[in-house]
Amino acid sequence: MWAHYREKSVTMATFIRLLGFTFIFALGAILGGTMTMYGAVASRTREIGMLRALGFPRSKILAVFLLESLLIGASAGVLAIGGGTALQFITLSTMNWGTFSELAFRLTLTPGSAVTTMAFALVISMLGGLPPAIRAARLPVANALYAPGR
Repeated sequence: MWAHYREKSVTMATFIRLLGFTFIFALGAILGGTMTMYGAVASRTREIGMLRALGFPRSKILAVFLLESLLIGASAGVLAIGGGTALQFITLSTMNWGTFSELAFRLTLTPGSAVTTMAFALVISMLGGLPPAIRAARLPVANALYAPGR
C-alpha cells in the first residue's frame, strides 16, 4: 500500500526539489545585483576619478567594488539563512493531484545547506558585481573627474 503512494508522490517530490534549485531566481538576483552595483559606480564617478588621480591602480578599484558586492551578497546570504531558520518551525502542505492526497513537509536547515546558501549568495554577488567593477576600474581619470551634471 505504501509503495503505491510513494510511486504516486514521485512527481510532486521532483517538482518540489526542482523548485528549490531553480536558476530563474538566480538570474534575477544576478541582474538585480548588477543594477545595484552599476548604480553605485554611477553615483561615485568623481570619487573613482579622484582615487585614480591619487595613483590608485585599476586593480585596487576593481577589488574595492568586488568587495562591496561580496559584502552585499554576504548580508543577503545571512538574511536567507535567517529566513530558512524561521521556516523550520512551519509545516507546509500541498495537494498531490495524482492521488488527491495532501503532502505535508517541513524544511530543515542543516549546516551543509547553510554553507551552500552562503556560497551561492557569494557566487551570485560576484557574478553580478564583476561587470560594474570592471567598468569602474576602466573609467578614464579625466572623464570621471569632470563628469557632466555632478
